[in-house]
Amino acid sequence: MLKQKARLRWNLEGDENTRFYHSVIQGKQNKSNIKGFLVQGTWVENPIAIKTAVFDHFSKLFMEPEAMRPTLEELFYPILTTDEASTFEGHFTEEEIWNAIKDCGSSKAPGPDGFNFHFFKKFWSIIKSDLIDATTWFWDTGEISKGCNASFITLVPKKADALGLGDFRPISLIGSYYKIVVKILSNRLRKVIPSLVGPEQSGFLKDRYILDGVLVANETIDFLKANHPLEVDLVANHLGCLRGEFPFTYLGLPIGSKMKKLNDWSPVIDKFNSRLSGWRMRSLSFEGRLVLIKSVLNSLPLYYFSLYRASPCVIKLLERVRRSFFWGGSGEGNNISWVSWENVINYFGNGGLNLGSLKAKNLALLGKWWWSFKIETDSLWVKIIRSLYGINGGLLLEDGFTSNSSSSTWNNIISAGIMIDELQVPFKNSFIKSIGDGGRTSFWREHWIGADKLCKLFPRLYRLESNQEVSVRYRAASESQGAEWCWNWLRSPSGRAVGELHSLTNLLSSVTINRNSSDKWKWVLSSNGLFTVKKLATLIDEHLLSPFIAPQETLRNSLVPKKIEIFCWRLMKKRLPIPTASSIPQLLNANTNSSMSTHGKKIWNNVIFNGKSWSTPMIVSEIQVKSFDWISAKFKGWRLEWLTWLTNPCTYLNLS
Repeated sequence: MLKQKARLRWNLEGDENTRFYHSVIQGKQNKSNIKGFLVQGTWVENPIAIKTAVFDHFSKLFMEPEAMRPTLEELFYPILTTDEASTFEGHFTEEEIWNAIKDCGSSKAPGPDGFNFHFFKKFWSIIKSDLIDATTWFWDTGEISKGCNASFITLVPKKADALGLGDFRPISLIGSYYKIVVKILSNRLRKVIPSLVGPEQSGFLKDRYILDGVLVANETIDFLKANHPLEVDLVANHLGCLRGEFPFTYLGLPIGSKMKKLNDWSPVIDKFNSRLSGWRMRSLSFEGRLVLIKSVLNSLPLYYFSLYRASPCVIKLLERVRRSFFWGGSGEGNNISWVSWENVINYFGNGGLNLGSLKAKNLALLGKWWWSFKIETDSLWVKIIRSLYGINGGLLLEDGFTSNSSSSTWNNIISAGIMIDELQVPFKNSFIKSIGDGGRTSFWREHWIGADKLCKLFPRLYRLESNQEVSVRYRAASESQGAEWCWNWLRSPSGRAVGELHSLTNLLSSVTINRNSSDKWKWVLSSNGLFTVKKLATLIDEHLLSPFIAPQETLRNSLVPKKIEIFCWRLMKKRLPIPTASSIPQLLNANTNSSMSTHGKKIWNNVIFNGKSWSTPMIVSEIQVKSFDWISAKFKGWRLEWLTWLTNPCTYLNLS
């Protein structure tokens, strides 16, 4: 209930009923509470006057001023095929209804009846027949019954300190049944919408990336500025508008900026600071701050990181903000960093807390463009990049192709891949073709077998090849494994070329051509052959971050509260504001009025020292009682037996 009132989308382990949640709830209520409006310069608080003013304002706002609409009769529209149109016909199936429910958040859309999607999911086996009947009635009549269509209308402030009606946005809080129907219809439309919308639309469609359009806009502007500066004025005149100044914002990102100065990243820095100003750090545990860093702070720069390479000064500043928030408000002095930030963000295996570095995330997100360029061959942005940088997009540096604009966005993406290689991660050569029919793979100029491209492994044969762009399919004599290959040399190989031909033949002996499948790219740095940003960021950090001195893997246990795990992590590294480790046994045996609390004794004795010689029966007894109560409350689906817990707690070690 507290999380719903606070409207938090992330879970703070151990902070469920603390001052933090109550302060967030109070802040939300203060922000949402409307005491009055400023109407024509007069402050109005009378409910009847407010009702009249709101009705008049939004009636005018949503009124259509023009009675005539323009006709679009002569425009060409894509038409659905018969098979595509059939996806819209027929009653809603049980599978469609269930998928729509699963896609909605459990605490979403309670509506006036108070039933949210958690209710529908939990009691699906009981109510599914009624839901099927209700959706069938909607399909047959085209209407939602008046009782099921009831909703709340509320005003949401557009900005802080909203006063006038123009500062608020009306939203309708619909119920779950209404949302299920809309979700099913949108799921059906999603299957065919790509065939109706042209390739120029890059966002808000499945398998299309909103940043494709931003990349194309950046490259177009860079090309015009570098090669045809007067064309910008001609385009502006043709469109009947004035030439603006660079940079300008498009889809939330700057266009025409080099993104090398700290000021270029001010929107991201401002977002960091605004988030921090709204959080009450003193009310949060270490685990609460850790979750906020992972779920909120880490996600704020990702949109910028996905297209632009951040300079070292930007990375340093953002890391400083993360470090300050993690250690700030801990009650241990003036933001003392008890463990170096490099060791905090390191991975569990190296003794860190698995945050990862922002530099690795930035480079990994830019590295994704290398993968996308290879697999999205029919996309509009790939065609534009090839027209500007050549068939290989400038990714094959040995092609010798360079852009006229060294500061272009795509050139920075290329340089990001080079930087990853310089960090000892073999990224540039990590993409290899998996051969199917061989029709879309260049025999010599693409990496599909061996340690590198065949043109580099066998340069003498490559110079003798009559068609250096020939595909694998046209060099394979048959589909069987180990079949002979047909060659077309400018002249017969001789000298060292004969040895290369022998080595090439042995290398190709294991190749099988399958005419029924197509060629696919494979990323050799992952076990399943698919590229992921997370995997690449991990590989970068393995070389970027050095492990803690005498690295010890971070201890983790699902039965232990996360804030206790962090306490133990600091203890193992001797990074607590306490006397030296040699005095810990004396502290454990001290009375309850000493500097060590009973709760601290429990953790130190049971988790860290594992019942060594200085353990006391009182501490062990308290551990048994408190841990039993905590685990019983956390894992409500499990039935823990007290006697079993006392005699053999290992029975429950596999709880998750």
